[in-house]
Amino acid sequence: MEDLTPTARKRLPANAGNPPPPTPPLGPSESRSNHNAPPRSRTSGDFAYQPLDPNNDSIRLISIRPTKFWSTIVECSVHNIGFVELPQYRALSYTWGDGIRRRNIHLNGSVFPVNGNLFDALWFFSRRDQFRGGFFWIDALCINQQDIDEKNRQLPMMPHIYFRAEAVLAWLGDIESYRPFEKNPRPVNSQRRRKYSYQERCDLFIRSNDYWDRLWIIQEIGKAAQILVLYKWSTGFIYTWDEFISYVEKKHKGLTGGPIALDVQLRGKYNGKHSLRHLLQAHERAKCQRPHDKVYGLLGLAEDSHGFAADYRKSVFEVWKDTVTFLKPDEGDVVSLARLCARILHPIYTQRTVQELAAGLALPASQEPASPFLPLPLEILGEIGLRGPSLQCLFNSLAAAESWALSIRESDKTGTVMREHDELVHLLLRGESSSKTAAVTRFSTAFGQFEPKGTNQPTTFIELPLLPRRGPPRQTEGHDPEFFQMASSHLGWQLGLAPKDALPGDTICRIPDTRTYLLVRCQEMDGRWSILGTVKPSFDIISIPRPGMEVKSMTLLVRLETLFILTSDPENISSMMGTPAWSEFVR
Repeated sequence: MEDLTPTARKRLPANAGNPPPPTPPLGPSESRSNHNAPPRSRTSGDFAYQPLDPNNDSIRLISIRPTKFWSTIVECSVHNIGFVELPQYRALSYTWGDGIRRRNIHLNGSVFPVNGNLFDALWFFSRRDQFRGGFFWIDALCINQQDIDEKNRQLPMMPHIYFRAEAVLAWLGDIESYRPFEKNPRPVNSQRRRKYSYQERCDLFIRSNDYWDRLWIIQEIGKAAQILVLYKWSTGFIYTWDEFISYVEKKHKGLTGGPIALDVQLRGKYNGKHSLRHLLQAHERAKCQRPHDKVYGLLGLAEDSHGFAADYRKSVFEVWKDTVTFLKPDEGDVVSLARLCARILHPIYTQRTVQELAAGLALPASQEPASPFLPLPLEILGEIGLRGPSLQCLFNSLAAAESWALSIRESDKTGTVMREHDELVHLLLRGESSSKTAAVTRFSTAFGQFEPKGTNQPTTFIELPLLPRRGPPRQTEGHDPEFFQMASSHLGWQLGLAPKDALPGDTICRIPDTRTYLLVRCQEMDGRWSILGTVKPSFDIISIPRPGMEVKSMTLLVRLETLFILTSDPENISSMMGTPAWSEFVR
């Protein structure tokens, strides 16, 4: 490994094949701390936390008993301390790991299980003179992870914990425990293989360490006054942040991710790039154990997150609703924001979650829903001109197939619609598009009058959706998609599949930047719009050119529950079971 700076030169081995020398003590500037994501539920032996004072800003700090280098026992004590006492401490930033490697420590004399990476850090600190006699803040030990109320109270304090720490200790782990080395022995030739050299091990360990993928480090490092990077190899290595980044830039030219991306984030924290939305976009792929933390882990660093209440009792879908509502999207970006938050909180797209959502949100027509309304922009593609047979009827009846083809020929002067028809039917007969046709859904509607708060205009109440099961199009009677032909001949496409209740004159709309196409109908009595279901235009099933053309637009006022469903991928809509579900208001 090459030298970092003159102050770090003694920490690195002169020969890659020899073990590294002992690390010199930290200088007077090397102090501070950090925090990390909540873990999985686990028992803690017979240890019992003393409650923190709920009326004052207080935290717990850990002291580590010094031990001999050869000892395998780690003993810690926990102390309740108020912020008013201005405690001096370091905070640890580390990865929780997969929970497979577990070790026991002694906490106030009781056995307390921790993950293997945390055990390695505690063992390291207990044997280094520069860490003796000080306090540490470590989330897994300082927060009662079984007490949700305490976690909810401590979470808003995290930015202050990091900010007030003497130093944040970025613990990368133990090189000897780094599993990629076990899985990827490097081949020398086709006959034999050898292990990584010291230099290769260090480079790979630093460049591809799981630590850089953690979401929590964005806040932990971002609030730190001083950062120290540590990892264990023999006696261990300790670098200041600038030393570490200088080494990475020298050894890994062209690297843009990992520590380099984090350094860019640090240098930009005062230039307006720390809005919650920007942080969500920039760290969409960051990892954490709980989906809630994909949002909660950024609140302490976001400059505009004041008033966002974190609550681990909420479902992931409720966190999605809170996030979308808090960011107050306008009509122009409501779809992109809804999809961003859904991608970040990926587990809400599971079928089980949506089923639970549907079962719990059905409302009577006389009840006002709790969730707010947001404007959903729609692009109007055109109107249905002609209804055709259902898929099942077309497949089972040659007479129906011939009658539908004859209807198309009568209005097709150029032959392009008939070609479109043949390609579509051939594809459907081969079963290559069953997943796409399954995305055609039918929504059941129940009408009633309602006036939302803050709106003087009456609104139509609609209960939706009644959705089909996943599978081939000939699944259940009533959900069998039907062919349709558009009324206009200037669209570049003419055919598609719609729910059985579609009628001539119904409008087909697209949600911008998605592949979700809605069937909507204007009610003659009051001029209000109803969402009847989803459709599949032929150009979304077969490859046909679509000429560029201007489309008209309209806006529906929708509930958050409906926004979630309609802005998800069509395959996710079709995967939901046919259950009467949530309610919706349409302008």
